[in-house]
Amino acid sequence: MESQIKDNFIPNIGIGKLRFLDNELTIKEKIGVPNYEKKDTKNNKDYTLHLSYEDLGIDCFVHYEDSFFSYTSFHLQSLTINNIDLINMTEKECVNFLKDYHLNLNIKYVMHMTNDDEKILFFENIGLTIWFSMCNITDLSIEPIW
Repeated sequence: MESQIKDNFIPNIGIGKLRFLDNELTIKEKIGVPNYEKKDTKNNKDYTLHLSYEDLGIDCFVHYEDSFFSYTSFHLQSLTINNIDLINMTEKECVNFLKDYHLNLNIKYVMHMTNDDEKILFFENIGLTIWFSMCNITDLSIEPIW
């Protein structure tokens, strides 16, 4: 299912009306009750609350450190930047588009790549990670870069 969150991604801010500083209560106020919710505990004080909105094509991960809210990251089935949806781009088109995007925002372009079972591209200075399998985007993740 394609993401229904069509608003533009803004680095260090969020996507559409969702913000990296939104906790689970704020997210639920903004986009409603998730299809499911799961708490992943790392230790007694660090955990992540996973809110899945299958009908919207987005998963929200609310991160807590030392029992205090830290930030929220998002996994999406599609992502719009400057009114362009990345989901149907080839890897080369995506990389070229994101190089131009960095240049236009006067942000230093930094990309790291891994090539295990899936190819993963991490665009460090905008907090974007893209997974490719057989030249197609399979997952997109955005997070703040403080």
